[in-house]
Amino acid sequence: MVAAATPVLTAMAASEVQGMQAEGGAFAGQFQDGQTLEQPFNIQPGKCYSVIGVGVGIQELDIQLVAHTPPMPPVVLAQDSTTGPNATLGGKGQCFKNPLPIGGPAKAVLRVRGSGMAVGQIYVK
Repeated sequence: MVAAATPVLTAMAASEVQGMQAEGGAFAGQFQDGQTLEQPFNIQPGKCYSVIGVGVGIQELDIQLVAHTPPMPPVVLAQDSTTGPNATLGGKGQCFKNPLPIGGPAKAVLRVRGSGMAVGQIYVK
């Protein structure tokens, strides 16, 4: 599943997140309309984050960075403003920088419109 979208993901990363490193591996899922996929990670103090997503067969892919420290409700830290089956959150040097002096649990959330597959990758610098 990931292999089908890897060339597009690699090309987008080359133009959108230059100088950033992949945080963990790519994550992917097969979606029905309206479904989401959450990829947990630890957000670090002073680091800058971007997420790239590539969809195959879907109409719209939305990406959010969400912090969730129970018992507090989840907080959306950043979201993409792109449209279509491919999405970039924090591309072209506009990565989300954690302003807090501490890190914590977060997740990248992929949400789709339409049916198909999507793959995402978190980047950090």
